[in-house]
Amino acid sequence: MVRETDISQEEEDVTTGIVTVHVALSAPIKQVWQALTRPENVSQWFGKLDAPLQSDVDNRLDFEDGDFFLLETIKLDPPYRIAYNWRFLGLSPLNTITWTITPQDIGCLVTVTDQEAGRTREEAASLKEGWLDFTQRLVQYVITGKRSRYDWRREISGSVMLAISQQYAWNYLFAPEIQQQWLPVQLLVAPKGAALTLSESAESSITNLTDVHWETPARVSFHLKQADWLNDTRCEITLLERQEHSLLCFDHPGWDTISQDPSYQLQQRKRFCALWIESLRKAHHLIEQHRRTDA
Repeated sequence: MVRETDISQEEEDVTTGIVTVHVALSAPIKQVWQALTRPENVSQWFGKLDAPLQSDVDNRLDFEDGDFFLLETIKLDPPYRIAYNWRFLGLSPLNTITWTITPQDIGCLVTVTDQEAGRTREEAASLKEGWLDFTQRLVQYVITGKRSRYDWRREISGSVMLAISQQYAWNYLFAPEIQQQWLPVQLLVAPKGAALTLSESAESSITNLTDVHWETPARVSFHLKQADWLNDTRCEITLLERQEHSLLCFDHPGWDTISQDPSYQLQQRKRFCALWIESLRKAHHLIEQHRRTDA
């Protein structure tokens, strides 16, 4: 049995940027605890843990499609509470995740809370949809014992916090001489329809870049296509304001349309995910280096 409870509180949490989802399970608490902490169970509905969850021992939750979370500051209070901080792709802003298991007359109530400083209401509403999906997969696995995990995500996305303002970050990172130090393609200097070689961090290939569209200082979008792809993919790079800081984000969907071969789709998705992770790391390093120089 699955149900959501305390709906008014969930709506309030989304408004304040905190995501909370509840599901009721007619299953023993011990079984639910194992589903949340043991790698052999977690891999059936969520992702691949490097090891069983333990207090004060860092871990990694890998979705095996290029996406992953790095888990730290793990605290366990068996069998009722799990808390940890995680970063998506090891780079995104720190989220605090808390799982609580509350005994009920029949089974238990599972509550997951996801909190991030500075998260907008819109971001929280979108994230809640993800948690509703994951908790339903947890319920399905606990009830049936069968694998309920999704195979792979059809888009790539990620972000990294930059300790400078949006305008300052935009002016610096998208200057022509700086672009080549972090972006896998050069947007300002490439004519429409140019054939571009990806950076050395990716395997060598020729990529066609078209339809570059600028919305200074917040967004740039473009289309990418390789010679052996059936369709192009659309990528969007965004800089969001975070008080005196900024959040550099990318979104790159379309991987299920580039080929009729699912294994090739996934292979390319993993490849470009690694490429964008490296790009975010380089951008963050450049900003930190620039700040130290200006200090």
